[in-house]
Amino acid sequence: MVRNDASPDIRIAVMAAADMDLQGVGPSWNNESYRFWGGYGNPSALMTVTKVTLLIDLIETKKKYSVWRAVAKDIFVKPPTGNQEKDLKQMKGLVDKTITKMFKKYPIARGK
Repeated sequence: MVRNDASPDIRIAVMAAADMDLQGVGPSWNNESYRFWGGYGNPSALMTVTKVTLLIDLIETKKKYSVWRAVAKDIFVKPPTGNQEKDLKQMKGLVDKTITKMFKKYPIARGK
């Protein structure tokens, strides 16, 4: 992969639900040949990301469907200490570590 800000082949979509559930319209998990998912004609169905969850989608830009997804649950569970600088540093470390773990599974080996 090569970074191309002007015309990327892949975009990254992130939803982070720290202390409450989030709802949104997600990217398609289907390609053009499979248009129906869960009874919906629109493959970009409404989804709920439950609290303390981090979700990352890699989205193919031409047809706008998700080519890879990673989900980490129960990562935003430690309550703030009241020290904003310390809390931000701790949260950044936790998120960085979680994202590194997620991307160890990317790309998926062919045939899987």
